[in-house]
Amino acid sequence: MEEINASNFQEKVLDLTDGKLVLVDFSAEWCHPCTQLEPALDAVHNEEDVTVYKIDVDENQELTQSYGVDFFPTVIFFRDGEAISVMHGNLHKDMFIDRIFRLNSQV
Repeated sequence: MEEINASNFQEKVLDLTDGKLVLVDFSAEWCHPCTQLEPALDAVHNEEDVTVYKIDVDENQELTQSYGVDFFPTVIFFRDGEAISVMHGNLHKDMFIDRIFRLNSQV
């Protein structure tokens, strides 16, 4: 899972117009549920047709606030530069796969 930041968020997430899902994990190193979520996100990244990025909320506070992220971990799905779905908390891999399937079936 690649870590991105405010300086490349536009290029990596918002400028995409290929219709592919992008999952952005807003998390912090000090957040225990965030670190517990990483294996599930790594599995999703390896098994599903979705790009997965991680953003450190402490180092990217303005970006974090602009998306109203105040609970960690928060995962936001983007498509064509638009936030289309949000998930909160320490979730299981199957929950992400289910959400990806539902979001891809809406296209």
